[in-house]
Amino acid sequence: DLRSMIEQTLAMIITPDQQLIEKGQTQLQALELLDKYTLALTEISVDHTRDISIRQLAGVLLRKYVNKHWTRDIENFVEPEVPD
Repeated sequence: DLRSMIEQTLAMIITPDQQLIEKGQTQLQALELLDKYTLALTEISVDHTRDISIRQLAGVLLRKYVNKHWTRDIENFVEPEVPD
């Protein structure tokens, strides 16, 4: 399931292993293109049973996603636009 994949990827990013961090960042770039990406990040960030560092990273990534993809009218817009 997408949420589990994202959680595993976030766990890779917060490790001290540089190779895992790079692999996780690459995976996130691919996952970011999926329609349910933002929903999964939201669910992870509010799930109090999850590790706080994973929840915080999910929240930061969600904010960054919204800032880049919310609407074509913003200056630094990047495809894809957030779906209705």
